[in-house]
Amino acid sequence: MKIFSTRKDKHLRRRLRNEMPLAERCLWLPLKEYRQDFKFRRQQSVGPYIVDFYCPKAKLIIEVDGPSHTEPGAEKQDALRDRFMKEQGLFVLRFTNEEIYQSLVSVIERIHQFLSAGGNPL
Repeated sequence: MKIFSTRKDKHLRRRLRNEMPLAERCLWLPLKEYRQDFKFRRQQSVGPYIVDFYCPKAKLIIEVDGPSHTEPGAEKQDALRDRFMKEQGLFVLRFTNEEIYQSLVSVIERIHQFLSAGGNPL
């Protein structure tokens, strides 16, 4: 079963890449710098979901949680999504918009620590 980059989501993924929220754009710029060792993809399909950023080599998913993640029921949906990713052997790091805006250096440092640790959860 193919779980990455399914064709049915191609147009939606393209639209999401073109309309990235500010927090995702702020994080994307430093993630692009990892291209030599760890290439990240934006808006990657993983099963029934589209994740914000995915690094195949590290099996790492990075999610940027904006305002919709504080709405009723969002925590349960995020938990289901994270469980699915874990079942696929993937790791998920979540950051809020506020974390990215207020402390981008700390966010990048945490991602770097994860990658340097060989993909071990923090």
